[in-house]
Amino acid sequence: MEISPLIDNTLQLGHAVTESIEIDHLEMLVLGHNSIIGFEPKFQRFPCLKSLSLSYISISALDLSLLLNACPKIETLELVSPEIAMSDAQVTVVLSSPTLKSIYAERISLEKFILEADSIQRLHMKACALEVFELIGKGTLKHFKIDDVSVFHLDIGDTVENLEIVDISNFTIIWPTFYQMISRSSKLRRLWLWVVIFYDEDEVVDLETIAVCFPQLSHLSLSYDLRDGVLHYGLQGSSHLENVAFLRKALCSGETGSGVEAAVARWVGIWVLRGVG
Repeated sequence: MEISPLIDNTLQLGHAVTESIEIDHLEMLVLGHNSIIGFEPKFQRFPCLKSLSLSYISISALDLSLLLNACPKIETLELVSPEIAMSDAQVTVVLSSPTLKSIYAERISLEKFILEADSIQRLHMKACALEVFELIGKGTLKHFKIDDVSVFHLDIGDTVENLEIVDISNFTIIWPTFYQMISRSSKLRRLWLWVVIFYDEDEVVDLETIAVCFPQLSHLSLSYDLRDGVLHYGLQGSSHLENVAFLRKALCSGETGSGVEAAVARWVGIWVLRGVG
């Protein structure tokens, strides 16, 4: 379905647009570099829309919520560098969809962002600045990825039993809090902590604990800033990552602690990549 060129890069969603555009069978909608104003849910719905992409658009928090609610079959949402207008008293953006399975959010700056998605399977955030992010769902999340995200409070819910992939990069992490959040993910197959900084310099990634909590883990990548000896301490223990076929590690601070490679090799014995970030 092709939409006619917009005047002054402004898309006015309302009764007039409904009459001029056949949207009953539209399954994918991509909008970029536009302003979206005046959404009227009484007149405008996208009954078959499954994929919505909004890039560099200006929209109010209310219109964004109404637009998402007008897509009863939506499965994929992409938000790239949106300018979300808030009222003076509003600090929270709430997006809700019972059918949404995948969301990609890039360059979003908000105080508080709440996503209510009972069917969510994939969550990817990149270059976002958030005070608070909360995911409210029913334990369907399988793939969680964040890259270069600043967030003070991160909550992906209590039910994470189906989580299979956790991919974290360029992120400051409070390891005990983060570990507690994913510790019940017994189906976890892939854990990537790449170029991460520990909030507390005394924190370590304990591979023995990881081996016990994530028995199906097959891919493990670690890259974080360490002082001499800390990684060796984190590798102590008698458990084995028996199913891990690929292990990658890099130390951002150029650690040279003797015996570290041997310690890692005892855990895996297949792949050991050493590098300096």
